[in-house]
Amino acid sequence: MRLLASLVALASICSAVCAQSKGAPSDVPKDHWAYKAVDDLYRWGLLDGYPDGTFSGSRPATRYEMAALMDKVFSDTKDRLGSIKLTYQGEPQQLAALRVQLEGLRTQVNAIKPEKTGLDALNALMARLRSALDQLKQSTADLRQSIEKEAPGH
Repeated sequence: MRLLASLVALASICSAVCAQSKGAPSDVPKDHWAYKAVDDLYRWGLLDGYPDGTFSGSRPATRYEMAALMDKVFSDTKDRLGSIKLTYQGEPQQLAALRVQLEGLRTQVNAIKPEKTGLDALNALMARLRSALDQLKQSTADLRQSIEKEAPGH
């Protein structure tokens, strides 16, 4: 279920941001293996490029640039995920059947509740009886010892 929710959220983010800005700058060759990724990130507004309008793909990125990119990606993703509300889109017949089953379970639970209360009371009574029986056993043992002390021949 979490995977489905994640995929729906990602699809929603992608579709919501695709129209945000232009694609990859002209210095990114269209036949480059990473062109689609660069193009998508620009269109989604996650990459800005350099002030002169270039991407400079062969230039190494600094740690600062990577930090700025990651911050932008995480902030954008967090904002978009926060606005997504997932709902179950099952068939009406399935939902109706599930509601009937749920109501049946509620009815059964409500029918069992008084029985449980009665069983709880019975268990409490049994605990008191066990305690009384233990006290009676102890009293009997004490009485037996007392009798044996007074009448050693028995």
